[in-house]
Amino acid sequence: MDYYNPLVSSAETVEYERKGFETNFFGGPWSPIDDSYSNVNNAYSQAVVALNENRLGFLSDEDMEATLERLSHQNNKGQIKKYLLQIPLTQQYNVNISGATERINNMLSLMYERNRDGFKENHEDRLMVNYRTNVKLFKWLDFNFSGMVQYNSAENSGINAVRSDDALLTYGSIQDLQPYDMLIDKNGNRTQLAGNFYHPILNRHIPVENFPYSDWTYNPITEIENRDLCTTELNARIQGGFTIHFMKGLNFDTKFQYEMYNTNNSNFYNENTYAVREHINTTSTWNKETNEISPNLPKGGVKDESKSSIKSYNFRNQLNFDKTFGERHALNVIIGTEISERVEESTVYARTYGYNEETLSVGVYPNGVSETDSWMGWSNGIFNYTNSYAYNIDRYFSLYANAAYTFDEKYTLSGSVRTDASNLITDDPKYRYAPFWSVGLGWQISKENFMQDIGWIDRLNLRVTYGYNGNVDKTTSFRPLISIDATQNSYTHDFNATIQSYGNPSLRWERTGTWDVGVDYSFLNGKLAGKIDVYSKLGKDLMAAMSIPSVNGTSSQSLNAAQMSNRGIELEIGTQLPIYKDKIA
Repeated sequence: MDYYNPLVSSAETVEYERKGFETNFFGGPWSPIDDSYSNVNNAYSQAVVALNENRLGFLSDEDMEATLERLSHQNNKGQIKKYLLQIPLTQQYNVNISGATERINNMLSLMYERNRDGFKENHEDRLMVNYRTNVKLFKWLDFNFSGMVQYNSAENSGINAVRSDDALLTYGSIQDLQPYDMLIDKNGNRTQLAGNFYHPILNRHIPVENFPYSDWTYNPITEIENRDLCTTELNARIQGGFTIHFMKGLNFDTKFQYEMYNTNNSNFYNENTYAVREHINTTSTWNKETNEISPNLPKGGVKDESKSSIKSYNFRNQLNFDKTFGERHALNVIIGTEISERVEESTVYARTYGYNEETLSVGVYPNGVSETDSWMGWSNGIFNYTNSYAYNIDRYFSLYANAAYTFDEKYTLSGSVRTDASNLITDDPKYRYAPFWSVGLGWQISKENFMQDIGWIDRLNLRVTYGYNGNVDKTTSFRPLISIDATQNSYTHDFNATIQSYGNPSLRWERTGTWDVGVDYSFLNGKLAGKIDVYSKLGKDLMAAMSIPSVNGTSSQSLNAAQMSNRGIELEIGTQLPIYKDKIA
């Protein structure tokens, strides 16, 4: 309990609040609030409310002292532990089935896992199925296939240690509670906590009984029982391919992979929750002369829903050559091509008001979706009445080749080259197909004859590499882009748009050239191992905001105009020591 809400005792809290109230109101620039309806949103703790009510003359000295004395002897730790917390628990069950013959092997695995964290009504269930098979169709042809399906279901309706980022939850976490804020009174009834309001002012100046909900109080137990916050995920991946064996050391691989990830979020709060009651009440219009209340949202539950999906594929074809000649010459060559695409889509549905989960009925906006005032006279703005959508697509095409020649298992010369194209780069062929390359040398010093008498050196390698790699910047575009609002302007009844990117017709890959000199080492049978790298990097064509003539429509634009150098030394040190004889290391 102290881990989730590490507070001092109730008596110490009350004493601190008493002294803080008397000392320039906790040392802040503001004094305690006055008796005005405009201060109803200034929520104080129970002790500070008693002190301030006494200052305003609404609570006698005797009653104030009695209230503070009562609060000093209350302790909610036991109730929080009983009603809001639970023992964290993880359960996992696995089943693996496999079988093989000379020409085929199969493997099937099933996994079920249930997790619950330390807060009641928070738990997650996971189910995953994996399957893999390899088939030797002919002496020269192999087939392989693998698949995965995963289903996750998470319930997060509990009162957590800190407040979540849900827009409807303006109050409600364990850390919002003072140590004397009881959840159940001595008669077993649920207490009525203040939430976001100063309740004495609320009851003196505001006709609370005229609002859609006359109950303005909060209780975390009631909140848990009357909301359902769920997330479900369905993920799948399949991969299949063929391997053609032309001769020993030479083969061709073709592989295709498809992935799909779907996420659905559903948050429902019925009208018994403080979240709904506060939201419906405070968005209502209050006529302060007649005390007439005009609700701007329908009574009933509130439901938020959203979904997202990711679909991607990757198609790769690769020729592999790996052969040793004359016992001293080894050559490894890879040549391939790759095409990939990734599509992300998301939908955030408009918030549903007046939702009844039994009849599946919904409410309507009594006074429209705009031009209404809240209970304090502020504008409610525009209620979110439309869905919002997002769509992103990334495409890449690559050609690549790697080669390495090793002599006598000691000296290696390697090189690589690739060219990549993307829909995120300008369509000018001069920039779209960017060649990247690297060359390297390696020397396994520990295999030299003159090193064989040095027994404390297990491995000592020297390597030198130089090359260029690339990166694509997704924050800008090679064409001008505009961002259109999802809803019409409430005054013009037309759609507003802003310029998101003015376009960069020469948008190209960011390139980084890297020198690296490194040493890999292992001494004393692994008791001391690691590597040392000295490197120098120079980034070219990096994106930077540049000043341009305003005649272009903007005075600043992101262009491939920056360089950045980076030099340094990386040191990695590790060890492998026996803990228990030679059984644990």
